[in-house]
Amino acid sequence: MYAGQSKAGRYVVIEGGGFETRCGNLSAIGARQGERVEAGQGIGPVGNTGLSTGPHLGFRVPFGGRWQKPL
Repeated sequence: MYAGQSKAGRYVVIEGGGFETRCGNLSAIGARQGERVEAGQGIGPVGNTGLSTGPHLGFRVPFGGRWQKPL
């Protein structure tokens, strides 16, 4: 896991099992860089950071070379 700051606000990137996911717009990051995280573990509270207009979690998965919403 690693963290950063972008137009999506505070975000974390989680890599594992051949996949990479990105969770953005967090108000804080509750895990440290390089820390192993498990399914169901909290990584940070939902926030209103970056260019967002209200509190929400921006969750993306790369597909076809672009970041996509999983649905």
